[in-house]
Amino acid sequence: MSSFGTELGDIYMSGKGTVQDNISVLVADDDQSLLRLISKVLGRQGYAVETASSGREVVALAAEGQRKLILLDYTLPDMNGRQVVDELYSRGIHQPFIVMTGHGDERLAVEMMKLGARDYVMKDVAFIDLLPSVVRQTMDQLKVEGRLEATEEGLRQSEEKFAKAFMASPDWILILDLKDGVIIEANDTFIEASGFGRGEALGTSCRDLGLCVEPSAWKEMFNVLSSGLDFRNREMPVQIKSGHRRMLLLSAEPLEFEGKQCAICVAHDITERKKDHESIIASLREKDLLLKEIHHRVKNNLQVITSLLNLQSRNTTDTEVREVFSDVGNRIKSMALVHEMLYSAEDFSGVDFEAYVRALLDSLYRNMGISQKRIVPEFRMREVRLGIDLAVPCGLIVNELASNSLKYAFPEEAKGNLSVTIEERNEGVDDALHMVFEDDGVGLPYGMDFRTTETLGMKLVKLLAERQLGGSVSCTSGKGTRFDIEFPLKGEDD
Repeated sequence: MSSFGTELGDIYMSGKGTVQDNISVLVADDDQSLLRLISKVLGRQGYAVETASSGREVVALAAEGQRKLILLDYTLPDMNGRQVVDELYSRGIHQPFIVMTGHGDERLAVEMMKLGARDYVMKDVAFIDLLPSVVRQTMDQLKVEGRLEATEEGLRQSEEKFAKAFMASPDWILILDLKDGVIIEANDTFIEASGFGRGEALGTSCRDLGLCVEPSAWKEMFNVLSSGLDFRNREMPVQIKSGHRRMLLLSAEPLEFEGKQCAICVAHDITERKKDHESIIASLREKDLLLKEIHHRVKNNLQVITSLLNLQSRNTTDTEVREVFSDVGNRIKSMALVHEMLYSAEDFSGVDFEAYVRALLDSLYRNMGISQKRIVPEFRMREVRLGIDLAVPCGLIVNELASNSLKYAFPEEAKGNLSVTIEERNEGVDDALHMVFEDDGVGLPYGMDFRTTETLGMKLVKLLAERQLGGSVSCTSGKGTRFDIEFPLKGEDD
């Protein structure tokens, strides 16, 4: 507020385009020779001078609107100085004036000073020499007064703007006495939202109004503000007159107001926003529970299918048929495992693929009755999370390759190693996943091309890697077998 007023004051002090700098001198006397002499003397001092020889001329010229310093002879042909001033005042004209009187008229001069004269000058032998200094001194006083008026006007306008902004703000604004929490001023938004009348709220402490739902939080705020620090963006529950509670986002800072240590508090009502937030959180929780239930049911249904396959396989003595049932069951288990891990996870965005592969191989070893000490599994993986759309086909690929290795790569209780390596690559525009599956077993039969073989397992590996994952698969065989599968982590739709 003060800076606004100071700026206006500076304009007046700078002397650019101000009313005071354009003050002219109006000399009123019925002695024409004296008028000419005064005009000449003051003109040399840089003043613009007008003359009048009657009271009516003085009133007419003073009414023109321009600021004038009137050098008023008390005795004019048509009216005296008092009558001239009375006439000006009756018209609402308040021009500054200096009284010029003859020797022995000091009493009249004093009366004119009471009417508002700035000074008086006796028409004696030193009159002409003294007059310029009296005029200059009065002009300086007028300029100082102009600056003060400008500053006061600036302050008044700034206070009006602050008051309008204070009252029109959509947020609650309170000015509180830091000593006792009494509300010194409150804006219209607070009055309307809280339900308290202005007379009811002003002069009453927040505690007595019942606003303080959590007294400890309000005490903390007052302690912070009393130490000269700001109190920023704190959630504060309050209770309005109706008994309903509202949640505010409150900021406050110390303020000296009417000679008191106070605080200005601005509070935004976030009650509805909090309700919306809580509703969204509740909705997300419901969706999480629903997803968990879906994954749980899918896993259970897949387990039912594997159980049915196991029951069916017991009704046949054909070893080859039973092996087919077992292979199909393992494939279904690999898919069920994905849903089981998602059901158990806190984050449904993906599966920890290393944990998934370890669990998948553990299941295969158990189902096939193979000891992990004889064929040792090794895992070389960095932390990789895959969504269900990638985890399922990758799991099926690992299931097929591991099943083949465990069945055929280590005949007659041979020992060896089986390893799975997974790493992300950032070589192209999109990230890619490189997966290596290898064993140090007997290798593929001589001349066998995995791409032309008619076995279902190899066909699945090719179809899943190339068509579903949009990647590539290659195989090298000699002392052991190695499969390299690479596919983009981002699909075409991304």
